[in-house]
Amino acid sequence: MKDSDQLAALAHQLGQWGLKWLPERPEYSDGLHLRVRRIKREDPESLPLLFRQAVDAIHKEFGVQALLAAAGYYCLLQSRGLPIIHNREQQQESRVGSMLVTICSGMLALEGSTQSNAVLMTRLTGQLTRTLPVEDCEAFLGELYSSPSFSRETEYGYLRPTTNQLCEVLASSWDPAKDQPNADALLNAEWNCAFEWTDKYDSTEQFSSCQLHAESLQPLFLKALYHAISNGALSYEAYSQLADIDSYLVTDSKFIYHSYYGELDKPLTEQQTILYELMQRWIWDRYKALDLPPDMAQGTGDDAYQYREKHLSSLERCSGFNLPGMGWLVQTCENIERLGLGPKQVNAESYDKLASMFCNFARFRCFLNGEDLQQLTARLKDFKPATLWLVFPFSGKAQKAILSLLKAEVLTPFNEFMAQLVRDTPYNSQPQVHAFDNSESETSGVVDLQAFNAAIEGIPEKLIKTYFKSLKDSKLGYTRAVYLCEAILGTNRTALEKTIDKHNQIALKALGLLPIKDESEAVKRYTTLRRIWKECSKYGAERQANTRASVAVGLKNLAQRAGYPDVARLEWDMESKLSEATAQILTEQSIGEWIVSVEIVGLKSNLLVQKAGKALKSVPAGLRKFPEYNALREQMKELDDQARRFRLALENMMCLGDTINPEALAKLSRIGAVSCLLSNLVGIDDDGQLGLINAAEASLAALAGNVDINGNLRIAHVEDLYQCKQLSAWQRAIVEVGKVQPFKQVFRELYVPTPAELDSSPKSHRYRGRPINTSVGYRLLQSRGWNSYGSEGDCVCRKMFVMAGIRAYWSFPGVHHYFSEDDVQIADTIEFFNADGVMAIADVPSKLFSEVMRDADLVASVAVVDDEGAYWSTELSETRIAVVSEVMTNLGFENIFTEGHFLYVQGRRAKYRIHMGSGNIHIMPGAYLCIVPQSEGKTNPIYLPFAEGDRKATEIISKAILLTDDDRITDSSIIRQIDEAMNA
Repeated sequence: MKDSDQLAALAHQLGQWGLKWLPERPEYSDGLHLRVRRIKREDPESLPLLFRQAVDAIHKEFGVQALLAAAGYYCLLQSRGLPIIHNREQQQESRVGSMLVTICSGMLALEGSTQSNAVLMTRLTGQLTRTLPVEDCEAFLGELYSSPSFSRETEYGYLRPTTNQLCEVLASSWDPAKDQPNADALLNAEWNCAFEWTDKYDSTEQFSSCQLHAESLQPLFLKALYHAISNGALSYEAYSQLADIDSYLVTDSKFIYHSYYGELDKPLTEQQTILYELMQRWIWDRYKALDLPPDMAQGTGDDAYQYREKHLSSLERCSGFNLPGMGWLVQTCENIERLGLGPKQVNAESYDKLASMFCNFARFRCFLNGEDLQQLTARLKDFKPATLWLVFPFSGKAQKAILSLLKAEVLTPFNEFMAQLVRDTPYNSQPQVHAFDNSESETSGVVDLQAFNAAIEGIPEKLIKTYFKSLKDSKLGYTRAVYLCEAILGTNRTALEKTIDKHNQIALKALGLLPIKDESEAVKRYTTLRRIWKECSKYGAERQANTRASVAVGLKNLAQRAGYPDVARLEWDMESKLSEATAQILTEQSIGEWIVSVEIVGLKSNLLVQKAGKALKSVPAGLRKFPEYNALREQMKELDDQARRFRLALENMMCLGDTINPEALAKLSRIGAVSCLLSNLVGIDDDGQLGLINAAEASLAALAGNVDINGNLRIAHVEDLYQCKQLSAWQRAIVEVGKVQPFKQVFRELYVPTPAELDSSPKSHRYRGRPINTSVGYRLLQSRGWNSYGSEGDCVCRKMFVMAGIRAYWSFPGVHHYFSEDDVQIADTIEFFNADGVMAIADVPSKLFSEVMRDADLVASVAVVDDEGAYWSTELSETRIAVVSEVMTNLGFENIFTEGHFLYVQGRRAKYRIHMGSGNIHIMPGAYLCIVPQSEGKTNPIYLPFAEGDRKATEIISKAILLTDDDRITDSSIIRQIDEAMNA
């Protein structure tokens, strides 16, 4: 290396050259962003233009001394002749100085020579040994620099180059074979310097420089280690000396990536194998010799915690390498008993180094050659039962041996059941526990009671308690799974029932699992869950969705516990029992001098009042004073709630093709709200007969007259009506008799696979590229039973059809962390899966395909990003045309007809065209007519044949009625527009 004076002169010369050369570059104003750790992997041609130009210019200016000049400028801060930190009085000089540091670091990393590396090594030595003056070495700028971008969390708050930056450059260019003295100095820890370090929280600790900078120094140490190994010059003692400082210095990252079975991902080279064996030997020696003072091992105070952090950090890091062999588990048991440790010191949730280390070393993955189960059992047999229970949850494939030693083999089936309950693989050394956290899933927390009872049969109660305690103490995430199991056994009944009114979500899931004493208790539990479903509407959207999902899980568990095949049958029976007390609500009754009765229209109950045989338009004030009237109003609220709940159940039954046998139909007829809902729906029996359902008489009101239901009954899907060629007839019949269906049935949109979809199968591209307003779209999807899963380009919305064994996936590849993080997402393809994998579109059941596409169409048409992105599908158009046409015809209007997406109205003054999607009106041949709809509360209600809101259909019908009698319009603005159009 040249003497320091010459190096300082080169550094100053480079600084002055840069001050003249850089500002003249066109790219100078754009800045220069360059990361050294990336450039060694990049094609030099892809590097920033300004950087490449600067390197060429430096070589041209300095010739053979170019790299020495760069090294001198980079390392000799006081010799640069430019500000070391930003100076407001020297803006340009500061900018040039910073850019030159970036250029020099990249140049040295790409082209570093023996001489330039020697300069870098000299500076690195000075920084590690703390021999450079503080103003020249990694000084924190603190108050000297007030820019908010400089903070203790970033290296930019320190003088450059930092130790990390020096190591990045040298990792790319330094060769220990050409620099043996520095390689030896590294391996002998000659540069390791003890000092006090004050962290960003102003806490002072004793450190050493190699320990503090272990992550940055690791690449240099590994180069030196492999060089020494290739020369046969690395001893175990030398390795141990470095590992004792910090194991990270001497650990190749390739050793870390073991599988759960203790195998390395890739074979090691001969040199790597030697280093790996040295690492394992060091870990074993240090773990076997582990001996902490009792107060430091068992203590919970700050002193004990800091002691363990300092003394165990290096060993704890190595415990996570998934090392194979039974010795680690055996040694863990020995250390636990020798140090007197318990659950507080051995649990997976603790951030304490001791707890983390013991959990990791207890994970038994596989035997080494020559080891077997008999040997493992023999080596574990002398440990205390408490110790074995402590390590049991972590011990993976050793669990059977431990249960045998504990004389608890009877737990084996139940232990396997618990692994399946938390969605893990039995005997997994690295359990992937599904912890039943609060979520929108309606399956998370559903327990298979039949499997539970089979697995737990014959296990003593005391042993179960011990087993549950072991799982909970491990903090592996089993706590909620154990809670569900304890509910099945009834051991946590009191604690569970205390938290129900607080809407604790795991308690809601577990409520259905508690043992049932009698029928009345099942009814009470059912009403409790339904009450909470209603009460949670006061919460925000996320908690409301999570709570209702928990209620749904609780109902599924209750259905099992009460002996029902599914939740629908549970609801029928429970509601039937509850309805017996209020059956008279739908029959006429006398209150004072009035006769009152209740009817359900759509999903809402209406009160009908008569006096002296005459129907009244409103409820008289005198009637309102009777207590019976107030009681009736409360019953009507319950009836409305019941109708809303069963609407969804009945719609799902229609979509899935569920059948109702005669016994179930008789039960449904006793549920007032359900009987009314069914009377507005078209059913189809085993003989294919179609008709409006009369549940009480088990008959169908067909188009040609009443017929008895033969066999089982289904709620007809629109596809059934279409296939029978009776769709139009039933649409007309429903409107003629003024039926209001609880959901769209005969006017339901029907979707069939298009030729393009059959060609692109198994993916449907029907909605690909549609922008979706996420806040609106996700609420719509949730309301239709969809949930979002995944992130970072792998996000899908999924809908489960459990009975059919089919899942629908709608992908949204632009999602980062969660679906509604961004305001807009772009929809992608839709696919269907069953147990065998992805399904061809032609193989998807037609009703199920139609329902999935209907959901997607709803989102694409409603959750639009802006008016210009309005979407209107053929299916939506055809359905609205059918609704508007039937309603207008039934009202007696003959001067209308439909064509394409338009409704044409012949008025007395002009002819009009109304778009079925937007409701926009044009006076033929093309003049726009602006008619602003009145607010909903100021208009007379317009009949629609279904309870689902369709404001646009209502608006179109209202406009059509107005325009048929356009000579009676009194609004001056509308008259003026018509006159101008006709006179144009």
